[in-house]
Amino acid sequence: MPNRESSTANPYRMSRRRITTWTGALIASVVLLVVVAIVLAAIGGDSAESWVAIVLFVAFGVPVAAAAVLGGLAIASWGWV
Repeated sequence: MPNRESSTANPYRMSRRRITTWTGALIASVVLLVVVAIVLAAIGGDSAESWVAIVLFVAFGVPVAAAAVLGGLAIASWGWV
């Protein structure tokens, strides 16, 4: 049988605290930016559509890209996206 690590050992390169902190920050940024997009859409105006699109892109694109990079870095010693 292969040698198994104990269930308390951290199999990742980053600590559990760092992973949890980054996960919370990325989720909070998504929620916050979606709320901003909803407020911008509710206010309306001539350029509201473009601003809502930009905010929604940032709300999902940036945290997903950051999560991909950080996830790759956390998993393997030479990990990347």
